[in-house]
Amino acid sequence: LPDYLDIDSDNDGIFDVVEGGDADLDTDNNGVINTEDEAFADEDGDGMDDASELTEELDSDLDGTPDFKDIDSDNDGIFDVVEGGDVDADTNGDGRVNSEDDGFTDLDNDGMDDDTESTDIIDSDGDSVSDYLDLDSDNDGIFDLVEGGDKDLDTNGDGVIDALDDTFVDDDGDGMDDTSETTPVTETDGDNLPDYLDIDSDNDGIQDVIEGGDGDLDTNGDGVIDSLDDTFADEDGDGMDDASETTPVTETDGDELPNFQDIDSDNDGIFDVEEGGDADLDTDNNGVINSDDDDFVDEDGDGMHDSAISTAPTNYDDDLIPDYLDIDSDNDGIFDVDEGGDGNLDTDNNGVIDSSDGAFVDDNGNGMDDSSETTPVADTDGDNLPDYQDIDSDNDGIFDVVEGGDGALDTDNNGVINS
Repeated sequence: LPDYLDIDSDNDGIFDVVEGGDADLDTDNNGVINTEDEAFADEDGDGMDDASELTEELDSDLDGTPDFKDIDSDNDGIFDVVEGGDVDADTNGDGRVNSEDDGFTDLDNDGMDDDTESTDIIDSDGDSVSDYLDLDSDNDGIFDLVEGGDKDLDTNGDGVIDALDDTFVDDDGDGMDDTSETTPVTETDGDNLPDYLDIDSDNDGIQDVIEGGDGDLDTNGDGVIDSLDDTFADEDGDGMDDASETTPVTETDGDELPNFQDIDSDNDGIFDVEEGGDADLDTDNNGVINSDDDDFVDEDGDGMHDSAISTAPTNYDDDLIPDYLDIDSDNDGIFDVDEGGDGNLDTDNNGVIDSSDGAFVDDNGNGMDDSSETTPVADTDGDNLPDYQDIDSDNDGIFDVVEGGDGALDTDNNGVINS
């Protein structure tokens, strides 16, 4: 079907009238602008709504392929068909819904799969920028292409994969980098919400906006950076706070897994969910808060336990480094990995369990040594304060900093080594 007769020319499940910039004129949302739409007018009798004649053809990512022919209109490495809400209809995963997909039907012969015609355009973060045009669809301060799995293709770090990147190739001319077309969308925590829509991608109870390095921009602490925050600005209209666009994604422990996907961000053998303050919500003690835990609730569907959203990450020693990134959370001079019960796994005695240690294994790829995942957090004296936060872990009246051999560094004799 030629494009001029096709209401979805690139088969991405989004009407051409939407991608072309005239969605407001299609008031009944059937993909065409005609006499059934409010305010339709064709005074010049040329068969086209007069207002739509003035609309410039949209090319959101400026790649030379107009959005209505572009299968990745914002160049974030995620198919429009995925971000537009019709991923299930694209059964072969090629970014298009057509006769090669199981279940495809086009009984009205308009060039668009019948089932996709009723799909509402998704705007996950409610910022008036549709996901297929939004570089940060969940407003967590992390580019969709990072959360989607194509970070390495964005060599200049601007959040889009285009001709300005070293390895960009679009031999098939569909407006999407050829390599990114085969990248499966990342879904770290198994909650059926992809990372680019999930405000807690690893389900550790710590918001991605914090683990990604933009916690300061989320001034109201709701896990998203938007117009409700004091300093929000989106001058370039790409759906992402301008200041957050230049923030490098935080990766504290050097294991190549960014903190927002890492359930032990400092590799101290203690789950982030524990050090972040939400251990009580992880009732099965596997390091993640999900539907396997008792009383799990996610009524707002943002991928994070509702109760965990309001929990501020714990910083027990008040040293500006939250416990989930601090390898000595109580500043007693004893590594958390030792006080947490996994000292034997830290074979090089540097306070972290990583590939430098002899027996390190992370077969499940969650950023935490597999053996350390089953270690219960030690609370030697049974006072409900874990040893890694307890400055007298055995309640013998002698500071741990003294018993650990660093008493001389505690010059004010308060049990902690600080500035």
